[in-house]
Order: sequence, then C-alpha cells, then structure tokens
Amino acid sequence: MLLWLPLLHRAWPKIENTDHTWRRLLSPLLHLLCTKKIMHTPAYDGKWLHVQDAIFVRIQENETKELIVGVLLRANQPVAPLPDHVLNAITELTELTEITPSLVRQVIKETPSCYECLSPAEKLSLLRYVLEDDNFLELLGLVLLPVSDGTFTTFTNSAEAVYITSPEHPRELVPGMRERFLDQDIDECILGKL
Repeated sequence: MLLWLPLLHRAWPKIENTDHTWRRLLSPLLHLLCTKKIMHTPAYDGKWLHVQDAIFVRIQENETKELIVGVLLRANQPVAPLPDHVLNAITELTELTEITPSLVRQVIKETPSCYECLSPAEKLSLLRYVLEDDNFLELLGLVLLPVSDGTFTTFTNSAEAVYITSPEHPRELVPGMRERFLDQDIDECILGKL
C-alpha cells in the first residue's frame, strides 16, 4: 500500500487529463489510501503516518518554506511535504492540518530549541512568517524581537519595553541602551508591523 503514493504522484497529471473511466476509479483509490499509513515524515527519525496525523506544507516561497519545515522538523512535528497536485487531491477528500503562522508560533513556544540556533537572517524570516496573520498577542514569549545591538529579545507586555526611534526622538538621546531599541535596519514589512 505504501508504494501507491509515489505512483500516484507520478501518474496524477496523466490521470487528471484522461477519460472519465479512469477518473471514476480515482476517488475510491484516494479514499482507500487515506485509511492507510501512507505519509512519511522525517520527524521522529522517520515515521509513516495516516493522512490526518500529518502536517502539510502550502507555503509558496521556497526559502521560507525550507526554513519553516526545518524548524518544525527540529521540534519533531510530523511535517509531510507533498507536491501541490497530490495535496489538492487529498484535500478534496478529507480535512488536513496545514502549516500556518499560528501553528508555527505554538510549536516554537513549546519547543524554543527548534529556532534558538537560527542565524539572525533566518530569525528575521521566521519573524516575517509568524507576523503574516497579524496576531500580535500570540508573539508573547517568543525570542524573535530584533533590537539594535544585533540580538533578539522576548516579545513581552512587561515593564521592559523595546522602543522605536523616530526622527524627533533618535536612539542617541539615550546612550548605552541599544538593547532597548528596535533594530531599524530590518525589512520594511517587518518594521511596519512592529
């Protein structure tokens, strides 16, 4: 049964364009496949899963996609990458768990070690992704807030605020506190949301 998924992956574009006779077999075949452990995840040193137990990837940007998948796999999340056409076919049959900014925020809060080792550029890419849905309250507790000394600090609602400079109030007015100011050299999209 496990061999069907790679065969389906290769044959799907041909099946989609064939006559009605073959298309009638497709739905029962996919239903049958969804009852078996056909999804493979590299998490847990490699494991086979049912479709409903896997997390699927629909992130378009390749660089971000690789980063997010890597972070989730380091947290032992059952990510199972699939080509879009196979994913679309399975989506028609059953509900799937997909990677979302909310899911990523939840995972990295539960397993901070999965992103602590990232480079500053990777942390900024991760921050850009988790900011996509503008759910700022879920950022609390994440060590992804870039400050002007080149490090990252925790998003918090406590008294230890991180300040944003302006032309009227430059950082130089308060010397020796670079770790208390937002890094102004980050991506405009991130800066605008913060």
